[in-house]
Amino acid sequence: MWSLTFGARGAVAKGSGAAAGISLALRERQNRAIRTVSGEHLRWTPWFQTEAWRRTGLVVVAVSYAIFFFRMVRTGFRSWFSQDDLLNLYYCWSRPALDLLRANVLFVNNYNRPAAELLYRVLYSLFGFNPAASNAVRFAFCVANLAVLYIFVWRISRSREAGVIAVLLGGFHVATESLFLDTGMIFDVLAFFFYYSALTLYVKCREAGRFPGTRLTAGILVLSIFALNSKEIAVTFPVALLLYELTIGSGYAKQPQWRLPAVWQRFRLIVLSGFVTLAFIVGKNSGAEALSRLAGYHPTLSFSVYLDTYSRYAAAFTFLSPESIRPWLVWILAGCIGLALLARDRVLLWASLFNVFAVFPVAFIPARAGFAFEVPLAGWLVYLAIVICRLRERLIFGRDSLRAPSQLAVAAAIALLILNPQAGFMRKVMRPLVHEDQDLVRNTLESLRTILPGELAGKKVLSLRDPLRNPFGLGFLIQLSYNERGVTVDTARLLSQQSQAIVPADYDYVVDYVDSKFVMVRAPGSK
Repeated sequence: MWSLTFGARGAVAKGSGAAAGISLALRERQNRAIRTVSGEHLRWTPWFQTEAWRRTGLVVVAVSYAIFFFRMVRTGFRSWFSQDDLLNLYYCWSRPALDLLRANVLFVNNYNRPAAELLYRVLYSLFGFNPAASNAVRFAFCVANLAVLYIFVWRISRSREAGVIAVLLGGFHVATESLFLDTGMIFDVLAFFFYYSALTLYVKCREAGRFPGTRLTAGILVLSIFALNSKEIAVTFPVALLLYELTIGSGYAKQPQWRLPAVWQRFRLIVLSGFVTLAFIVGKNSGAEALSRLAGYHPTLSFSVYLDTYSRYAAAFTFLSPESIRPWLVWILAGCIGLALLARDRVLLWASLFNVFAVFPVAFIPARAGFAFEVPLAGWLVYLAIVICRLRERLIFGRDSLRAPSQLAVAAAIALLILNPQAGFMRKVMRPLVHEDQDLVRNTLESLRTILPGELAGKKVLSLRDPLRNPFGLGFLIQLSYNERGVTVDTARLLSQQSQAIVPADYDYVVDYVDSKFVMVRAPGSK
């Protein structure tokens, strides 16, 4: 038997020297003969170590999460326009379309977030005042963001497992529920998509040991501009690139080159992105309609404000109080950096530094809900996913036989301890809150439609009372739903704020909001 074995192996060795003349089929028969003679084919491989088992486990996790995700966001398909939608849609509808297109190229303009506003304008032009199209587009981008998050974390960590864990932890979070149910938050959805699509392209290129060429540089810059035009949270993009190059990217070069051509090649995209971002910041803070002039966007540059705001966002995602987090926040951020340095892990170091700086655009203004933290959240997902992977590997002592079962155990633990409680809270508390505002707008329009005529061109409407919080909201609603700029809509509240007299006789229609519905007070021909 030994002589036969060696003879077979010698034949293979001899055949390998003339590989060009041996067909793949013959080579496979020789390998099969070797396994048969040596008894290798009789060795039993545990079923949980097979590739089929790993793929089956991944499919189970993916399908289970897809079902969970759809159950959480399915009511978004019946979402209606919110009061924020009325303001956003009217803002871009009432201005020239050419100006909106130009605003996506020139940063000095009166449009704050022209990429998202362009989407509003296109959907309204194609489908009218119908939320179905907005719901479908929002859902498509939210699903795309799951893929973008997975690919980004996989690329930067070089671990598909980390990508899966990141999606499980933050692909959907109850703190960001409005991203999935409210088109008024499409700005953050688009910013995330373009921001991390651009960053993923850069990471993929650098992972291959290359620097972005002219075409790729242009593509990444275009994506970053779309991210900026979606929401100002994207001003940290050049910072993300710089941190990557100083931490992860420096590990790709055996000997760093500090000659000017080499330095320019390495930092070209970062410099160009920095100039684009600087132009954006200057442009958006210039003019009478600068975003920073609004009370809710006027920054207060203070380390104390940074800690207060960061603590509020952290509390939204951890279900703790901001007061309990704030004393520990500095230690948490410093501890993450220290752990990365101790582990000599470049990716953890990038994530920990990114977590410090990515929140800057929203850290010095009044805190919003969790949706505003969507872009900075990815840094924490990278960090946590890698730490979980490392802990799991240590707990099984690196044994291959336990790798797949332990990965499924981690996924099950996340589902049981994190996703399941969020599902109950989402269903009982958050979902009704989001839809309450939308239902108010829908009921308001339905009530108005029952008493107002089908055409209002050139007419004047006065509402003595109305249920919307924005004094201009009722006017936005009527003009948009009728697609008519020629109708004049006033409310008694708005006229009082403007110190104008309320003269019902000057209007064609006078309505009032009584017992949760509108009633006609005066119409043409009535006394």
